[in-house]
Amino acid sequence: MWIPVIDVLICKGCGDCAQACPDNAITVVDKKAAIDYNGCTCCGVCNNICRVGALAIKTLEMPPILNEGVQLTTLKNEVKQLKQDLKEMRKDMRRLR
Repeated sequence: MWIPVIDVLICKGCGDCAQACPDNAITVVDKKAAIDYNGCTCCGVCNNICRVGALAIKTLEMPPILNEGVQLTTLKNEVKQLKQDLKEMRKDMRRLR
């Protein structure tokens, strides 16, 4: 997946990208372009609009840990242990009363 990213150190706030955005997801705030990623559909229209090169398309990479996925065996064992611990704690609480 890729997303548009604005380098605010380069951005001049001209508003060309905001005018080109069909989703109205780019606005100029304090003389810098800002992207509302909730409204951005990553259509790519803004890709070549910026004359100063402040807007670039970046490819997102998932953290390596997500490639492993959920380890169900480990999760089941952890839940089982937590239930056992809770059961022991309840017994201890009854004894203290």
